[in-house]
Amino acid sequence: MRWLPVTFIVFLVLTGCKKSNELGGEREADDNPVQSEWKAHGFFLGDNVNQMNSMPTSDKLFFIGSNGLVAMEPVAEENGLEPFDAHIVRYAKDFDQPEKARLPLSPDFFIGYHKASHTIAFTSNLSPLLPYGKVYFSMKRLDPDFSEFAFIDPINGESMAINNANQVLVPFLATAEGKSVLRLALIDVQVTKMDSQSAIDTLQTRIISLDDDAGINLERIQSVEEDFFVSTAKNFYKIDKAGAVSQVLPKPIYSVLGLESVIYGMGEGTMFASTDKGVTWTELYEVPSDLYRSTLTRVDGKTIGYRNERLWEVSLSQSGMSARELDNQHLQNHTITSINEFEGYVFLTTTSGVFFKDPKGVLQDIR
Repeated sequence: MRWLPVTFIVFLVLTGCKKSNELGGEREADDNPVQSEWKAHGFFLGDNVNQMNSMPTSDKLFFIGSNGLVAMEPVAEENGLEPFDAHIVRYAKDFDQPEKARLPLSPDFFIGYHKASHTIAFTSNLSPLLPYGKVYFSMKRLDPDFSEFAFIDPINGESMAINNANQVLVPFLATAEGKSVLRLALIDVQVTKMDSQSAIDTLQTRIISLDDDAGINLERIQSVEEDFFVSTAKNFYKIDKAGAVSQVLPKPIYSVLGLESVIYGMGEGTMFASTDKGVTWTELYEVPSDLYRSTLTRVDGKTIGYRNERLWEVSLSQSGMSARELDNQHLQNHTITSINEFEGYVFLTTTSGVFFKDPKGVLQDIR
């Protein structure tokens, strides 16, 4: 019996060692967490800092900024490099990219513009250096009353919109009867793909005039599938792919997002929803004041809102919404202009660089 205490002590020691090893294994796993901080991408420095937009395709991530367009291509796996060490291809710059406006990108083409000649440049993403991979479009020739493009600040979204039918909606100011009016050009773009190249052309174009109550203060221009949505300071309009205009709300909507069969629209303090592709809208519930002017988008299967340097994960339904602010370490004073997922990472473009992190790290709460 005198050996019992010793045996019991040995049992405790062995058991403790086993638990210690198990906990040690957990600590080792914690020593390799997902990337939890936003890191600056080394390529987007100096002249490449100001990045106004981005768009992922199946094999590239395009960035458009004040110094032109570049494409990020992932490296081969055998090189042992991560996507942020991917190959960067710079495209020729032959347009004036605005410093304080966002122009849209699509999987097939991007848009630049020539300010002095009032010309838009449509350029194929596959063959930007070839003559048939680019087409120039004169706004003055389209509308003799054209005076200037109606650009908006990048914090409020894109200054033009592209739908999924390769149509572009371009807002501009025109001078008519001695006063400035807001008009829109609906341009059909045709992209013909040929192996690794593609030809681009513009087809039918239409000038769209809004009602006399629209004013000239453009707030937002967005698209959901084939339809466009335009907000002025006073009204919210739907424009279909045929150019038909409907004034759907007597107030602006700052962000629209299609989720399954519902389109959600955030107004000033109010969430709206449409179940008939934007024809009619129902007022749902209040939206927090710091969130309603944010831009909503989908990233890694989640709804993300962003504005200035702030990020939120948002849960939306017709019965209510919830939002939690996400970690924005290292993003202070960096105005976010777009957010996209590519090759296992989430990339943020800002007016002062490109940042990236693991998607799981994106969803950490603010610290």
